[in-house]
Amino acid sequence: MKHLIEKCENLGFALVINEELLTACCTKLNSKAKFPKPEFHYRFRSKERIEEYVNEFINRKLEIKQFKEKKKEAIRKAKEEMNHSFKIGQILYDSWGYEQTNIDFYQVTAVLPKSIEVKRIASKYAKNQPSGYSSMSAFVVPVPDAFIKPAERKPIQVLVNQNGEVSQYYIKSKHGWISEYNAGEKGVYESWYA
Repeated sequence: MKHLIEKCENLGFALVINEELLTACCTKLNSKAKFPKPEFHYRFRSKERIEEYVNEFINRKLEIKQFKEKKKEAIRKAKEEMNHSFKIGQILYDSWGYEQTNIDFYQVTAVLPKSIEVKRIASKYAKNQPSGYSSMSAFVVPVPDAFIKPAERKPIQVLVNQNGEVSQYYIKSKHGWISEYNAGEKGVYESWYA
């Protein structure tokens, strides 16, 4: 059973096996918790079942570790190649809020190799407001070139899918991420009731 304890330690886990009581308990070695929650703490029918279960646990953790490394490598490679579609003049927006929906519009003013420069722009109500919504909400559209804040430089982030392929380039915001605006004159929903 020593070899299982060593394998778990190499993965960052402390494994305690009681062969008399047929129990095994595994916790993270570098947990920040005062009393870390065990990964597992079970009683088994035999020593063979302990060994089988711990080997399955180790294999699962190795698969997860390999997946994370593959994803990290794909993100690093995508950041090096940086094949995004941001253009100068492009309109972006950020939707945020808890009991209300706030919309911030941005216009791309410069495209750099691994980041973009954006300026916040004003918004106005869309011409044709759909019915059936609250009186304290509206659809808003951006006003291009109506800058209301100085330029901000935003690093381009990469979203990678499970296969390690780039699914999207995006810009992080304080509340999530900034999306491409493509609603045209229809606008996007904003509400100001709390």
